[in-house]
Amino acid sequence: MLKVNKQSEPDFYKKFKKKENPTSWNDYNKFNIKTDLKKFMLENEQDGYCPYCEQKIDFSKEESHIEHVKPRNGGYPELFQTYDNMITCCNEKSTCGNAKKDRYDDSLFINPVKENPEEYIDYDIMNGKVIPKYLNGVGCEKAKYTIELLKLNNIKLVELRKRMIETMSYLDKEDLDMYIQNKDINFISLVKYMRSEYF
Repeated sequence: MLKVNKQSEPDFYKKFKKKENPTSWNDYNKFNIKTDLKKFMLENEQDGYCPYCEQKIDFSKEESHIEHVKPRNGGYPELFQTYDNMITCCNEKSTCGNAKKDRYDDSLFINPVKENPEEYIDYDIMNGKVIPKYLNGVGCEKAKYTIELLKLNNIKLVELRKRMIETMSYLDKEDLDMYIQNKDINFISLVKYMRSEYF
C-alpha cells in the first residue's frame, strides 16, 4: 500500500459542487466529473498507482474507479463527496476496492490518505506476501485486517511480487537505483523495502 498525498480540493470540483449541488453519488453519473476527478487524483496525488495494490493504472483503458475509503454505502453516506475520502482505485475484481466493497472498520483499516501504510506493512521476500510489520499489538491487527480486507495476498499479486523480487535479486545497488527510476514499475514500496533491507 502507498500513502496518498492529497492536495487541496481542485477548483473544477469546487465549481461542480457549487453549480450542480449534487445530493447523492448517483447525481455524479449525469456529468463527466468522475473522469476528471479520477484523472486529477491519479496524476497529481498517486503517481499513477492504485494506493492499495500498488499497480500502475492505465487511465486510457478505463482501468479505475473512484474509491470512497470510508464507504458511502457502508455507514458513511455523508462523505459521498468529501474530497479527502476519495482515491482513484484499480478495477481488479478480486482485490482492492472491489474486494473491500462496503466493509470498513475505522479503528482497524489503514487509511492511505491519513496514515502511511509503510509504517504497518512489510514483505516476506521468500513468498511475495504482504505481512504485518509488527508481531502483535494494534499495528499488527491493523495490518492483518487491511491485508485481508483488500485481498493483497491474492495469487496474482503474490506471483507478480515474487517475479519482481527475483528480478531485483540479480541487481547490484547501482542497477537497482536505475530500476527504481523506471516510472512503470509496480509495487514501489516493495522496491524501497528491498533496497533498504538488502542493499
